[in-house]
Amino acid sequence: KMSDQVSRLKKRTRKEETLSKREHVPSKRILYKAEPQLELLPDNIVIQVFQLLDAKSRIHLGRTCKRFWKMHRSAEIWKRIDLTPLGNRLKSVLLNKFVTRYFTSSLVELKLQTKAPIFTEAFVQKLLTKCPNIQRLWLEGVDFIQASSSTEWIAYSLPSLTCLYLTDCNLRFATLSSHVGSKDISIFPSLCNLSLQGCSRIDASDIQLICTLGRLESLRLSRLYRLDLDTLQCIVDKLAGLRELWIEDYNFTSVPIQSLNFGKMTELRSLSLARSIKSSFDVSAVAKKLSSQNSAATLRYLDVSGPKMEGGEVAGIITLLPQLHILRCSLLSDPMSACDITENSSN
Repeated sequence: KMSDQVSRLKKRTRKEETLSKREHVPSKRILYKAEPQLELLPDNIVIQVFQLLDAKSRIHLGRTCKRFWKMHRSAEIWKRIDLTPLGNRLKSVLLNKFVTRYFTSSLVELKLQTKAPIFTEAFVQKLLTKCPNIQRLWLEGVDFIQASSSTEWIAYSLPSLTCLYLTDCNLRFATLSSHVGSKDISIFPSLCNLSLQGCSRIDASDIQLICTLGRLESLRLSRLYRLDLDTLQCIVDKLAGLRELWIEDYNFTSVPIQSLNFGKMTELRSLSLARSIKSSFDVSAVAKKLSSQNSAATLRYLDVSGPKMEGGEVAGIITLLPQLHILRCSLLSDPMSACDITENSSN
């Protein structure tokens, strides 16, 4: 019996020693943590995720479960709609489905990119009825000429439109001039930002109509090769309240662009003449002219990228315009096409 008790005691001590050792030895088992799951997030976070996606991705996410399917039909998610990833696949039939299912009166921002003839009379009427509160509109490659009422619809039927960005669109603003007298409201009554890039049909008559937009604060003109220097001077004179002006990708052969007089633009803060100036000598001439005019006091951003410049020429521009915060130019010694030189206002 004594031998049995001794053997039991030895087994107990060995077991205790083994357990004490295991406490200090790390476990070799791999603990797998649960991966975060999107469906466990609260509704307000999921809505923010939906808002960050383009229209096609929103629909795909909505098809993953019943909860997301109900949430993706919410009007709050479709305040901003980006259809540009669809490109030329966006045909009239598909666009009408989007308008019917997802376009509501809460829509404030719309982006479209297609060369298909989508601006039909039926589409214009449906969009006008369902989305009268659009504030920002991006259109790329859209043909307005095929539907004559499209431009008039944008001009007169969207009083809340503040930003209009048109790129490579087949468009004529001058077609509105025949309707101005018959309308009680002015064209684009709330428009503050207008961008025209690569709209090859725009000419001097269109610019004259644009000059009647009294609330315009930002104007971008790029690759509009039918415009001459007199037309641009008309913009500078009649839209003296502009805060931002971009005149980019021009090639003036007869009269250099430095002959423009910006003296009346007393609120101008940003000016871009990118790829519109021939040589570094012309850049210096532009800087000298700006320094002697009233617009120099408010100017904070200047883009003269295009001609290659040396460091001394850049320093001369900064000396002439010490109030600049950002000067964008092309350096002769820099392999990059352009560089940003930031100057503190205190210096």
